[in-house]
Amino acid sequence: MIKKMEKKKEKKNEKKEKKKILTTESPQTWSCLKAMEQKEKKIIIIIMKRLLPKNS
Repeated sequence: MIKKMEKKKEKKNEKKEKKKILTTESPQTWSCLKAMEQKEKKIIIIIMKRLLPKNS
């Protein structure tokens, strides 16, 4: 049950992030989001690792 709630929360946060990115970022990020929606997460992760400094 708790995990389901966490996943729902994550999805909501993802949507918020997407909106934030859409309003502020470049076309490159936009194509990232499109790919994400097609569930090509491996590609996204690779792109994000290149774009973002390592926090995790």
